[in-house]
Amino acid sequence: MIQDIQRIFTLSKTRIENFQRQKDDRYQGAQTYFTEIRKEIDEAQDENKADNTIYLEDELGDIFWDYITLLNALASEGKITSPEKVFERCYQKFSGRINEQGEDRWEWKDIKVQQKLLLQAEHQKTYKEK
Repeated sequence: MIQDIQRIFTLSKTRIENFQRQKDDRYQGAQTYFTEIRKEIDEAQDENKADNTIYLEDELGDIFWDYITLLNALASEGKITSPEKVFERCYQKFSGRINEQGEDRWEWKDIKVQQKLLLQAEHQKTYKEK
């Protein structure tokens, strides 16, 4: 699975580079993939209601592709540090809320409040220094 994810990342990054190099009209930067993710979620939801495993898996793959490509587009535009940083933040957030057995740590809402305060402090420090 990890190897497949890495290959998808590479393919996606190459796709973004190609769009940028060729100035393809279909590519409107990261907005392209924000739009596509919304469409694909609706399609996946339809397949889920239809109880259709094959098509649901296909649509979920489309969502994953668009999400990974969105991250690569945002990174290429300098809007995020890197896709890896997004995953790092995600892990930090949820490992702070859920233990290794999948159980909530303390009160979820209290942890969310604490995490938001830490995020605000990081944001203020980062943008105050610039």
